[in-house]
Amino acid sequence: DDVLYGGKGADQLWGGAGKDTFVYFAADESTAAAPDWIRDFVRGEDKIDLTLFNTGSADGIRFVDQFSGKAGEATLSYDAQNHVSDVAINLGGGFDGNDFLVKVVGQPLDAGDFVLA
Repeated sequence: DDVLYGGKGADQLWGGAGKDTFVYFAADESTAAAPDWIRDFVRGEDKIDLTLFNTGSADGIRFVDQFSGKAGEATLSYDAQNHVSDVAINLGGGFDGNDFLVKVVGQPLDAGDFVLA
């Protein structure tokens, strides 16, 4: 059971065996231009912790099907061919895309794979 912190830059993260938690505090820890890669995420065991993530929104992070322009919206997408999920969060609002991006290798993710509060 490990707790891993992404930190700034395009990190390659492996938790190994056990229940691992990958913690993020801010958007600049994993950007669309230089995303972190979580290489061995196991659904039902591991978690991505965004409880202290500063969204700039009083509502915190909300998972949506697509960005509507509100700050704090998050989307999950899955590339079945490459077995990679994208976790994208739009912090600034507007329609300019995501400000935070993490790539997760393995099975598709859902909201239950995250700690938000």
